[in-house]
Amino acid sequence: MDSQVQELNNVWTALQSVAKFGGTSIMFLGVGVGDSASFCARNFAQIAQNRANKAVWLLDLDFFNNGQYNELTKIGANISGPYDMTFGQKPFWRLSPANQNVDLSSLLVAGRIDQSKLFVSRFRRDKLLNNQSIQIGPMPEYWAALRNSLDMVIVDAPSVDISRAGLALISDMDGIVLVIDSVSSDAQDVAALRDEILQRGGNCLGAIMVNNSRSTSVA
Repeated sequence: MDSQVQELNNVWTALQSVAKFGGTSIMFLGVGVGDSASFCARNFAQIAQNRANKAVWLLDLDFFNNGQYNELTKIGANISGPYDMTFGQKPFWRLSPANQNVDLSSLLVAGRIDQSKLFVSRFRRDKLLNNQSIQIGPMPEYWAALRNSLDMVIVDAPSVDISRAGLALISDMDGIVLVIDSVSSDAQDVAALRDEILQRGGNCLGAIMVNNSRSTSVA
């Protein structure tokens, strides 16, 4: 555990070196590692909220499973809310097909964890029609509004072998941390992903190597 905390502290240091004025946004993006990227994102969020002056938002891009919200609920967190997280901006998600009767600001909300500075996202899929899906894309104005209101947004993106949703937001992030299985991940796949992040205008801060859901090193 002490080793893992040190590794995530290293991520904090790397992010601060590239942080823009105001708040910052960081994405944890896994490569065939199951829930390990979510585990790293959640623990990093705890570190961030302990150091933050304003709020920290743990944003789960797996909209239909709400894994972070459910995990925090399972371990006994008291979650208050919901809170609107659109900040008066057009959000980075949209419905397909569109439905004028659905207020987009009501779909992705946040809950506050135990009166702390940490908030966790929850997507209200019960408001969708059976034939509707979610499309994600860049929205610089939205992320600028978040930076003005929050100290940090920590994006937990699904593993790229499951969904490419995280890649759609690369250009809006201040930094990307790859979470890689030290045993099973293919080096060529990891290199290809890093190159795609760079091609999309992303800033790859480094990688966390994991084995059996435990982090082992930051490169």
